[in-house]
Amino acid sequence: MEQFEDWQVEDMVLDTVNGLAVSKLNKFYPTYVSKATSLPLDITFKYLSEMAKKGRITLSWELRCEECFRTLKTVDSIIPFLNDELICKYCGEETTFNRDNIFPVFYINEAYKKQQKDNVQVKKKLALRRAITL
Repeated sequence: MEQFEDWQVEDMVLDTVNGLAVSKLNKFYPTYVSKATSLPLDITFKYLSEMAKKGRITLSWELRCEECFRTLKTVDSIIPFLNDELICKYCGEETTFNRDNIFPVFYINEAYKKQQKDNVQVKKKLALRRAITL
């Protein structure tokens, strides 16, 4: 991996999340950001977690069936669910939740989405004004 300064990595992750915020998506997986930035997943997750602490995004966890891989439940904390068993409502198989079938998912804060969309509109207006005055 190419060596980046800490602030560059933070900007890469932030720019990617900002792009998602102005889209129709309400949630995303850290693997998407990792692939979009070409950063390792653990580093991506670290910066996404920092964004969650600041309230831009919210970290939740998807509990998935071991057989059909469909999401059975989305929770804010995985600790109460580790080693819990549940019958999958899709395939009928019993699933035990462990680190192999619990996945992080980030939800974009609605106020943050609005702010980012407003920022895009302001930038468009400024660009239009510059183009008109040229």
